[in-house]
Amino acid sequence: MDRYDGVVRWSPNSANDHFISINISSRTLQSYKVEGHVRPDLFEYKKLAEHSDVPQLTAYDWSPKIDDLVAIGTGRGEVHLLRVDGSNDSTTIPVKLQRQCQSVSFNNTGLLAVGLDRVRNDFCLQIWDINQRLDRWDPSKPGWQSPSKPSEPLRKLEASVPTTSVRFFEDQPQTLVVGLKNSNVRIHDLRGLQIFRAL
Repeated sequence: MDRYDGVVRWSPNSANDHFISINISSRTLQSYKVEGHVRPDLFEYKKLAEHSDVPQLTAYDWSPKIDDLVAIGTGRGEVHLLRVDGSNDSTTIPVKLQRQCQSVSFNNTGLLAVGLDRVRNDFCLQIWDINQRLDRWDPSKPGWQSPSKPSEPLRKLEASVPTTSVRFFEDQPQTLVVGLKNSNVRIHDLRGLQIFRAL
């Protein structure tokens, strides 16, 4: 692994000794598994899979539920769901009005929050249900097996308010914290669509 790969992240699933490396210049994403001990002078690992032709990213997140599922947000607002399982398969979540995707976040049940830059007359925080969009897909099999069906976000929030960061709570998967540009931090409870202003 090249030390200048760009982005390295450990698995959000604490049960897995896996990490990914995203090479910005070559536009590849590779997954690895740690083998043996990790010491300052010795780091043993093996490559599991690679995904080539990764879009130019502005945001990314790794699913804590599906170990080979990575979301890549782009400057046009689209989110690409990559299967890093040897299939090199991907599918795209579109955006109605193009603008930069600024943050993406999975929860541990299959929801994906997408934070977008401001555009008039549209929502800047969109919540997608991956299981609903990819009807009857089997995560244990490589690729998507079938094309995604057109669908709308599960929730649309923050009308015309640029959303710079989003993150689900690990122990409360229906609750997420949202950073808003030049504004404040809000906490959304998706169960009742309650909004709390934190700062």
